[in-house]
Amino acid sequence: MSKKDALREIYRKVIHALGILWLLPLIFLGESLSLKVFAVSIIIALFLHWYWDRRNLREKYLKQMVAGLPVQQKRDFLKGTNQIKKFEEEVLFGFLKDVTRRKEKEPLLATFYYLLSTFLALVLLGVPFAIFGLFAISIGDAAATLVGKYVGRHKLLWNKEKSIEGWIGFFAATALSLFIFLQFMPQFAIFNPLWLAIAVGMTGATIETIPIVNDNTIIPLGTGLVLWLLSLLL
Repeated sequence: MSKKDALREIYRKVIHALGILWLLPLIFLGESLSLKVFAVSIIIALFLHWYWDRRNLREKYLKQMVAGLPVQQKRDFLKGTNQIKKFEEEVLFGFLKDVTRRKEKEPLLATFYYLLSTFLALVLLGVPFAIFGLFAISIGDAAATLVGKYVGRHKLLWNKEKSIEGWIGFFAATALSLFIFLQFMPQFAIFNPLWLAIAVGMTGATIETIPIVNDNTIIPLGTGLVLWLLSLLL
């Protein structure tokens, strides 16, 4: 991996980890308002994905629209559309250049899945379980990727694309950050904070290694669901 790609990946995962800020509506707005915030955010994320994904199609139809115009009018029209395209690429979606992997085709779709999975955890399970999922997908997943890429040497038997070191990084980052959070917000601890943090870390780290699932889709809801089931047994 080149130095530029390494810096891109670090920056990408720092941005990913900032997803923990979605805790704020869950903590301060309550469940009812949080549902509305997430619902609106999901719609916006889906629209942005659609708008970005259709950029080449828009350019194609614009060229077809002006095909029959006089040469000068065509040039003037295309000049204006090129300025709009440049604004989209540099202003609206400029940040994607620094956080998108080279082979990634739908970078904005991950945000939609991330929010949708958290929203479902909130609707089906409640605020505490949505919070557990957020710690796993934001802090844990970012740590797993960075640790796995830079120090991962021992591959997992059931998923050769993941490493034991990445699993440990996910577990440690999630458990430690959640445990610290629960010291300040004990009202979200459904049982002993230490054991809760360990359970969330192990659950999220294990789900992340399942080869047939998309991380952003399954980790928030999956982690919350496992902890909800565990809470029924305690």
